[in-house]
Amino acid sequence: MPPLQEELVICAKCESRIKLLVLSGDPGYVVGRAPDGEPMLIPVQGSSKEMLQISTRERKEMLERIKREWIDKKS
Repeated sequence: MPPLQEELVICAKCESRIKLLVLSGDPGYVVGRAPDGEPMLIPVQGSSKEMLQISTRERKEMLERIKREWIDKKS
């Protein structure tokens, strides 16, 4: 039996739809998009403290690199 019985959870209060993903390893963050379409780093629940502690500079560099890659794929 899988650890989670549902793939999608809906918040009873705000009705947000939350898709559940099971990731192996210790990813720290996954890439998502903010409502305005900009890339954002989403912390993965259960990641180690070390993987989640990145500096403001590292975060900015990652997001800039992701943004460039997304633009390149559109071209």
